[in-house]
Amino acid sequence: MKRWAWLLLLAGMAAPGCVMVPNNQIEEPPVPPVEKSDLAPRPSVPPVMPEQVNDNNVQETFQRLSDEVERERNATPPGQR
Repeated sequence: MKRWAWLLLLAGMAAPGCVMVPNNQIEEPPVPPVEKSDLAPRPSVPPVMPEQVNDNNVQETFQRLSDEVERERNATPPGQR
């Protein structure tokens, strides 16, 4: 009786090494890296600085600042496209 128990135990321990279990995990394709050419080019307009504002150009500076804020609001964040 002990001999059969040992043989069954040995066969049970050796069997997993002979049997392959199927891999049911689905591998997702890798995400391609974002290239610099995919990003929208930023306009090369210099930002509005406080030193530039004076009594003579308030309206013009306000318009430039408003345009700058709109560009930043509408810009696509890096990595999202």
